[in-house]
Amino acid sequence: MNKWNAIRKELEFVASSNNGILDPRAVVDYAEENKQSALHARFTWDDKDAAYEYRISQARQIIKTVKIKITTPENKVIQVYKYQSLTPDRKNGNGYRATLDILSSKRLRAQLLMDALKELTRIQEQYKELNELAEVFAAIKKAKLLIKG
Repeated sequence: MNKWNAIRKELEFVASSNNGILDPRAVVDYAEENKQSALHARFTWDDKDAAYEYRISQARQIIKTVKIKITTPENKVIQVYKYQSLTPDRKNGNGYRATLDILSSKRLRAQLLMDALKELTRIQEQYKELNELAEVFAAIKKAKLLIKG
C-alpha cells in the first residue's frame, strides 16, 4: 500500500471514530499515539521546530490580511491584497511580492494570471459536483481559452 492510501485509510479510521467528522486535533492525537502510522511521519514532533513552523504559518496569515485600494484603468477603486505569492517565489521559501510591482511587470502579471487560473481550476475540481456553479465553471473554461489564445 502506498503512503497516500495508508494516510487515506488512517484518516477514514479517525473520522469513523468521531461520528464521521475529521477533527484535525483527533488526527494529531492519533498520529502522536501511533508512531508507526503513515500520519505520524507527516508531522514535526520536535516542539522547537514545530513552534517555529507555526510562527511562519502565522506570518503568512498576517501578510495575507493586508489590503490596499487601487484604481483600475477604468477609474474604479477596488481593494486588493497588498502582497501576492507567485509560484516561482513559493519554490524559494514562500516569498511575497507587492501586488503593485506584480501588476506593473508584464512577466509577473502573466505569472499571477497563470496562478489565478490554476487556483480556479483547483476550486472547480473541488466543487465540480455542484451543478449550481456550472455557469461559473463555463466562465473559467472560457477565460482559459482566451488567455491561451
